[in-house]
Order: sequence, then C-alpha cells, then structure tokens
Amino acid sequence: MITLDRIYRITIITSDKLVSGIDDNLYIILYGEYNNNIDRIQLVRSKTNKDRFEKSQKNLFEIETIDIGQPKKIKISHDHSDFSLDWLLEDVEIEIPNLGHKWIFQCDKSINKRKSDYKFEIDLYPKQMSIEVSRSYANVFIQIYGKYKSTDQIILSNQIDRYRIFKIGSIDTFLIELDDLGDNIEKIRIGHDNQGFDPSWHLDHVEIRRLIKGEKSKTYLFKCNRCFSKSEDDRSIVREIIQDKFIKKYIIDIYTIDKLPYYKNEYIYITIYGDKYYTDEYKLELSQTYINKFE
Repeated sequence: MITLDRIYRITIITSDKLVSGIDDNLYIILYGEYNNNIDRIQLVRSKTNKDRFEKSQKNLFEIETIDIGQPKKIKISHDHSDFSLDWLLEDVEIEIPNLGHKWIFQCDKSINKRKSDYKFEIDLYPKQMSIEVSRSYANVFIQIYGKYKSTDQIILSNQIDRYRIFKIGSIDTFLIELDDLGDNIEKIRIGHDNQGFDPSWHLDHVEIRRLIKGEKSKTYLFKCNRCFSKSEDDRSIVREIIQDKFIKKYIIDIYTIDKLPYYKNEYIYITIYGDKYYTDEYKLELSQTYINKFE
C-alpha cells in the first residue's frame, strides 16, 4: 500500500467567455519527474464554489497523493454527461503549499464533443513556474570539483554584501581566480550557513565559465531549481550538483526485514560506489512510498 505523503492544491480556471461552464464530472492525472499518478483523480469538493466549473470561476481542490516531484504534465478529462454545453478551460494551477512552488498549465481550449471533435480529455504542460522562496540573506559558498581535484570552499557572500545579492530574479556574477582544475568541471557543492534574516534561498542554476588566455571560454551548466532551506523542500541547505550531461537518476529501494527487531527510528545515509567514482553521503529523508520509513 502506497502511503499518501504530498498535498497538491489544484485550481481549475474556467474562461469568462460565453458558454464556457460545464456540469460534468472532472478528472485529473498527474505526471511528475519521480512518479506518475496514473489513476484518475476526480475533482469533487471545491473549496471555493458549491456549483463547480461555471463561467469565470476559480475552483480550488486539495488532493493528497504520492510525491511526484515537479509536475511535468497533466491530463484533464470529463465524462461528457452534459451534452448541452461546451467547457472552455482557461488555465490549471498546481501548487505545493509547503514548498512555495506553483506551476501554471495554460489551456484556453474547449474540451467538448462536436462533430469534428470527439475528445473529452487534453494533455497540458507547464508554461510557467512561480517560486515564493527565492532570495537569501545567508552567507552563500561554493566548492568546484574537477576530475582529480577541487577548490577549497569559496565564500560568495558575507555579512557586508549579502543584502544586495541573491535577490529574487537576480543574476549575480563573480570573477574568481583559481588553480587549474583540469579540462572539465564535473560537479559543484553549493550552499549557505543558514544565518541572517530569512536565510531560505531558491537556486535556479549555476553557470561556470572557464576563462583561458588566448583561448575560447568554455561554459559548464549546473541545473538545480531547488530550495536551500531548513523548513522547505527536503530541508537541505547544502547540495552537490553534477554537470547536466553527467546526471544519472537512481531509484533506491530499502527493504526492512519482517523479523523483530526491525524498526529503526533514525536517519539512514547512503554512499554509492561506481567503478570510477563514488558519491558523497546522502541522507535518505523523503521516501516516495511511506511517511514513516524503515518499518
């Protein structure tokens, strides 16, 4: 049995154009980066309107399901029980309240039955993402890793300038002279010290450009799109990010024996070793299947 461990707030926005409401039963399927909730979820109890999906309405629903990570696609469908009306769906908004993330799925199309259109469902993809936690007043640092060696921890902000950098939507550039790390930068370790007023920070990505005199510069991209916060996301304030082209995703299954004693109410850590490299130690904190882990 899969334990429910993530709350999603889903807002269905019906267009304000003429003949746009519907009295059908509405369903949604969520597709994410970690899991897909392939079962149709019926959107029954609106928190904002008794009569749902009427013209110009915003209907809010809260559902609890497995953590799918970032929503990559949704499927909206209805049971076409109301043949008299066309339903013009404007947008769908999906929010994860405790992370401060919101995804907007634009539609502005009818989902109906006509002579030339027998579709009662539509696939939508996120067009926009909103992040509530973006800036940080903490002291931010980075460590850069080549194939065989790495830099020391480099402080990017301190008590003097931390209030003017790492603001919402900002691009902060630093020119740093370092020892040669080799021909390739493979990963970075970046984080903050959790000090100052509101230290929570959302990092989109890091670009490192290697400048070599007389040669063309080379840029390395490290995608993140995660929160660095003791109260948001997975509550980590330091992350290791691998260069995008090297990223591999692993699914780790932990099997607990069915004999006593079997329960361990502590944190579990893992390090993965390959034939060439090994990872740092990772804390197995957020299970995709159970809230109470290792039971």
